[in-house]
Amino acid sequence: MEHHTDEPTELAALAGPLPGTVLLDKYRVDWMLGAGGYGYVLKAQHLELGESVAIKILRDDREADAQTLGRFEREGRLVAQLKSEHVARVLDVGKLPTGAPYMVMELLEGDDFGKLVKAGPLPVTLAVDYIMQACEALAEAHGHGIVHRDIKPGNLFLAKLPAKRSIVKVLDFGISKSARHYDKRLTQTQSILGTPAYMAPEQMRDARNVDYRADIWALGAVLYELVEGQLPFDADNFAELVIAVSTSPIRPPQLAPELRSVLERCLAKDVDDRFSTIAHLATALA
Repeated sequence: MEHHTDEPTELAALAGPLPGTVLLDKYRVDWMLGAGGYGYVLKAQHLELGESVAIKILRDDREADAQTLGRFEREGRLVAQLKSEHVARVLDVGKLPTGAPYMVMELLEGDDFGKLVKAGPLPVTLAVDYIMQACEALAEAHGHGIVHRDIKPGNLFLAKLPAKRSIVKVLDFGISKSARHYDKRLTQTQSILGTPAYMAPEQMRDARNVDYRADIWALGAVLYELVEGQLPFDADNFAELVIAVSTSPIRPPQLAPELRSVLERCLAKDVDDRFSTIAHLATALA
């Protein structure tokens, strides 16, 4: 989900609902927040409640493939189970009269961690606080048997709250894996699910058979980047990254040496050498 900008995206060119359009007799479209290959995100007003919301819409179920539809629908079901304040809330799911699937979510204003890392290293205490907030969301998800599988700066959002406060929200459970209700049909044999720079070695080998410790690896990679201003492995391309992730130690942290043992454990090659649960990671960071 993208944050609010002052310049609405041109809707007509993207075949989305025009500003002022009322969807499902209750959501009035304000403008488009963003668009991608499979759909778009709208800012809208709930007419009865007077609340601003974000609506994710796939372009049309005739144009999207079965895997995309399956992941979209599964995301709505899975996130609806989670009650943590650190997960972007799903308020409604369904299909428009056109047949296009939609998901209504709380509207977030702020920036994702991608902008934070571009601005340079964060103070250790601030970075640790942000990661511990993400730990709360993932602890609940893992408790429901859900592995996120795509933790990265773009899926961690620093949302603005009243009185100049902020809160970390975990976004995009679209490729998450439910250990209890996992449909293997939604993962093609050779597809790569996740973002390589934050993927554990076992996820690069087989994304279908990862457990919660893949999320611990990814969260460790994000923490490393937040405090060091660079990724934990030295690689210029995907092939080098695969080799480095599987065989090379992390670059010793220079700006946050006090986190070295935590980072090395998060990013251990052998899953059994990592923190066994998100709660154990949070305890080590506390």
